[in-house]
Amino acid sequence: MKQHFWLVATMWLATALSLVSCLDQGQPGETRTSNVGTLPRHSAPSATAWDIDNKMGEPVLDSQGQPAFPQHSEPLATDWGRQYMMGELVLNGSCLRIQGNDELRGRADFVPSFLPIWPEGFTSTRVEDSVAIVDGSGQNVAKVGDYVRLSGDRVGSDSLQERQIAESIPADCKGPYYLVGDDVTVIEADEREIVPVADSDIYFRRQKTEEVGFTLLPDTADGYGPVSEPLVLEDNCILVAYPDGEKYVPVWPAGFTPHLEDGLLEVRNGGGRTIARIGERLRIRGSIVQEYIGGVVVPECGARLLRVKQIINADLPLEFLHHGDRWKREADQAEDTIRGYIDVTNGCMHINYNFLLWPSGYRLEKEGSFFRVLNESGMVVAERDEEATLQGHRIKSDDKFGPEIIRMMPIDCPPRSYWIVTGHE
Repeated sequence: MKQHFWLVATMWLATALSLVSCLDQGQPGETRTSNVGTLPRHSAPSATAWDIDNKMGEPVLDSQGQPAFPQHSEPLATDWGRQYMMGELVLNGSCLRIQGNDELRGRADFVPSFLPIWPEGFTSTRVEDSVAIVDGSGQNVAKVGDYVRLSGDRVGSDSLQERQIAESIPADCKGPYYLVGDDVTVIEADEREIVPVADSDIYFRRQKTEEVGFTLLPDTADGYGPVSEPLVLEDNCILVAYPDGEKYVPVWPAGFTPHLEDGLLEVRNGGGRTIARIGERLRIRGSIVQEYIGGVVVPECGARLLRVKQIINADLPLEFLHHGDRWKREADQAEDTIRGYIDVTNGCMHINYNFLLWPSGYRLEKEGSFFRVLNESGMVVAERDEEATLQGHRIKSDDKFGPEIIRMMPIDCPPRSYWIVTGHE
């Protein structure tokens, strides 16, 4: 399964890079968009700030007291990313960086620091004598000097993406680069591994943040498991079950927290985003806790511990795909409409089992297990479990453009028919 995943991922990446390379390169600092995401832009200090002769490590801020703050709007594999990065948030010159553990310098796996590329909607602000990071909801989530864990994905060394980032940000903000997801968590010294859920007898298990020699936590899991049965709460135990009858007690990633409200238990990541709720189906990437053969069993739950690395909510779209005005209908193919209910299977959005590709200006809004699609004007075009009429045309997997579309689809969306959305009624 792992080999198949990487083969498909490599094919998708090759297709995506070939499309990006065809775009106008633009000017440094300019926002450039394509169907594979928006390349970084930055909020830069004034031009004179770059000319200051300073030693590395001394803050260089603009007239508003702000550092350089590069941003991205690229969709990650999941909103919380594929890998976690940990370290101290520092200000070196005009650049915010995540600093690794310098005591481990000299090890082959040592990485001194990464330059974070923040999500669109995040900003920086002055707080007394420091600089704070503000998330999309307006909350201060970290400040310079904090030891933080970030979700996201590392930018490949010597990749086209790395070169494009380097061209779009100040020259002294050098890589390696890391695209930050929505989980920015300050690591507390008393981080607990077993957390009691307020007003209940439920205990929530999570991993303790690991100390590693390099800033990135390695991705050591063997791939995502099958889609689970709905997440359940039995005898005060949170359980994830599978069709073969196996049940596990999930040990959630560090920083995740439980929230119980009106009898509904939900799991949130360190950024406050709801990841899973009781009753939702998941795909989990992780491993059985192996302190001895067979795994560690929680007696009161009658199930083994499952260390969770990554989570996909199988009831939500894994990706929101745009067609970018490609794959136009053939000359003898008339504009058509399709009517049906918008649904998701294994993270693949479809209408009447036709996978959906949307116009470039359309966007997806998610809240828990609910989602809606909005057009360029912010008008709701489609909602989960609501009937919709979409204009466009159908392309089958064995049609002229079928193989090209298959290469960009998530691995769990098997070849079938695709609906190229051009509008709605």
